[in-house]
Amino acid sequence: MRKNLAVEWTKIPIRVNSISPRFTETALTVALLGNTEELGNILDRTPMGRVAKPEEMATVIAFLSMRASSYTTGQNINIGGRLSVNAL
Repeated sequence: MRKNLAVEWTKIPIRVNSISPRFTETALTVALLGNTEELGNILDRTPMGRVAKPEEMATVIAFLSMRASSYTTGQNINIGGRLSVNAL
């Protein structure tokens, strides 16, 4: 859908991009990340060995909103602590 909309809306001009985040410290994940066993499982499967901070997501989203990324459309950016680099 992202790629199709990027092509359809390019003449409007609207850019369409997305992010694929890994676990991030937020109010919605506090219960899950507060569970020692679950956190251990998550960290064991995350090559960087930690969860993301909200600012790390926000900076990528901010970049995609800036003129500096005006030629970027139809892309998905994985923000996964190198998860996409290593197969699980």
